[in-house]
Amino acid sequence: MRLTVTGVSETVYPQHGAQSRLNGIIEAVGRACFSLIFIAAGLKHFSAATIATAASQGVPFASIAVPLSGLLALAGGLSILFGYRAKVGAWLIVLFLVPVTLAMHRFWGIADPVQSQLQMIMFMKNVSMLGGALIISQFGAGPVSIDALRSRCADRRVERTCRTAHNESEEIGVSGRKCEKDGEFLKRVRIRR
Repeated sequence: MRLTVTGVSETVYPQHGAQSRLNGIIEAVGRACFSLIFIAAGLKHFSAATIATAASQGVPFASIAVPLSGLLALAGGLSILFGYRAKVGAWLIVLFLVPVTLAMHRFWGIADPVQSQLQMIMFMKNVSMLGGALIISQFGAGPVSIDALRSRCADRRVERTCRTAHNESEEIGVSGRKCEKDGEFLKRVRIRR
């Protein structure tokens, strides 16, 4: 379900029963499994050996490009792991994966069949992870995340603001149309939770 509050679109995650809590935990574990490879790889991108390997494969400006790609992988991986702006983190992973996959895993240009097969496996692994990142970029982190917590806090702020506006309008004897709309909005939010 999508919710728009004062022009900001956030995902609202309804919590209903044990199954929903289990789903949230499974999503969080899945995010952790997905992000660990990027965090580990991102840290290795600052080593001289990784930079030298990339330079030997023809990566231009490897001394700059490799640490920069490490920053993308590390920031994206941590963002997804904690569920903090996970959609942005997923796009960072996409920005990391596309050039790394095309530059480092060119299986089609390798004569040795064993090395070609190995690079094809690595290429397909990266394509698979690219698919996962694209899914996260559209659906976000799930209910067990900082993003979801921030969304719930924003809902509470809107509810308090509406309640205050409603109380103030009753005090002066005015029943404002905006407050009625806000009240309907809050009823829908409560029903769907």
